Amino acid sequence: MSMMQMMLATAAGGISVDDVFSADLYTGTGSAQTITNNINLSGEGGLVWIKNRTSVSADHVLQDTERGTSKYLQSNSSVNPADNTQLITSFNSDGFSIGNFISVSSNNDDFVSWTFRKASKFFDVLTYTGNGATSRAISHDLGSIPGMVVVKRTNASASWRVYHSGIGNTHYLSLNTSGQKADSLNTWYDTDPTSTNFTVGSDLNASGGAYVAYLFANDEDFIKCGSYTGNDTTSHAINVGFEPQFVLIKVANGISTDWFVWDTTRGIGTASNADKSLRPNTTEAEGSGDILNITSTGFTLTSNSGAYNGSGNSYIYMAIAAP
Repeated sequence: MSMMQMMLATAAGGISVDDVFSADLYTGTGSAQTITNNINLSGEGGLVWIKNRTSVSADHVLQDTERGTSKYLQSNSSVNPADNTQLITSFNSDGFSIGNFISVSSNNDDFVSWTFRKASKFFDVLTYTGNGATSRAISHDLGSIPGMVVVKRTNASASWRVYHSGIGNTHYLSLNTSGQKADSLNTWYDTDPTSTNFTVGSDLNASGGAYVAYLFANDEDFIKCGSYTGNDTTSHAINVGFEPQFVLIKVANGISTDWFVWDTTRGIGTASNADKSLRPNTTEAEGSGDILNITSTGFTLTSNSGAYNGSGNSYIYMAIAAP
């Protein structure tokens, strides 16, 4: 992000990207630890997403302040896990604390955590109870039109549902699968989200169903949810308007393949196999490859793989600006 962008961001909202997002690395000890990243979760609320980078069979762990420290979800699974008090044990004014459970503190394994703080025009998290209506508007506090909305039922097994502006309100993706976009009136009721609400259909509004929703802003000071068409080259530049530190990509149609996440804390480089990826829909350990380079205005795809840049395939992404 340029100095001018930082000045405008601070003037507009009084915050910088360092206040609302952090990618942190730590090594598991088999015991409790505290992760300090200066993100005020206890005061403002938010989401922490943790993944073991070393193990080939480790679930993603997502916990948010709306549901509390004993409640967690797995982006790679449709199940609703039992409560666990030894994952994230507290949301703090400067980060969070973890317990001794293997999913967040396996001894000598490497971990990454991504922290998203609730903030206007960046991120919001909310819960709601389904009422069985065919369509329903759910109020939110994002303060802008969401670019991506992720919803999970939390009192029964059910796939994650993802709205993204790059595929529109008639389609959805599933965070826990590699599938292509699917068409269903019953998911978003073919209705665009607004700056005050998003609309769900009957699939996300079962009577008595408990749901959590994660909302990400679009085209704001330091977050962008966009799309592109693959061109099968090794120099495909994507302009997001700033230098990113976090990039999420999923092919929407043309091929069924995994979700991918990169961040500059784990490493994105110019050398072969320097780009460290994780897959939200699998338990796989961290992978490496020459996939993308970070630029001052976005990222350049250096792979022509169908997973990221196949000719004619459509892709969606979310990018967060570098500090």
